[in-house]
Amino acid sequence: MTVIAGVDVGNATTEVVLTCGGKILAAGRVPTRGRKGSADSLRGAAALVRRVERQAGTTAAEARIAPLRAAETAVVTVPDTTPPRGRLRVLTAGVATPGGTGTCVGRPFPLSGPEPPSGSPLVALVPPGLRYDEAAARLRDLLAASS
Repeated sequence: MTVIAGVDVGNATTEVVLTCGGKILAAGRVPTRGRKGSADSLRGAAALVRRVERQAGTTAAEARIAPLRAAETAVVTVPDTTPPRGRLRVLTAGVATPGGTGTCVGRPFPLSGPEPPSGSPLVALVPPGLRYDEAAARLRDLLAASS
């Protein structure tokens, strides 16, 4: 079977996943080098592909790369806030993103917590340290259980 490298060069991070026959062999993520779509960012993605190949002990026969739509980004230092003590405060709503605009309404529900109460809308909160794939699996399980 053919080993495929899926590559996503983002504004902040670059991700690579190696798959074969629909099965994930290995994955990796690093900060994006330079501006998304620049020669530096592509060299960084290629280096990450080689690193993930070494970790998996295989070589990708082809690569599939997500479209490179660069965006200007900047770093802003935000002052520390008081830890939350009560109701969830929405700092911004309806913010435009590459995925569109949106808002959500519901009680905050930490994905690291016990089973959520049924019947009321919830907003899933992903705690620090919970990987994307773990959070996605937890959300899938919760959705399946609520059906």
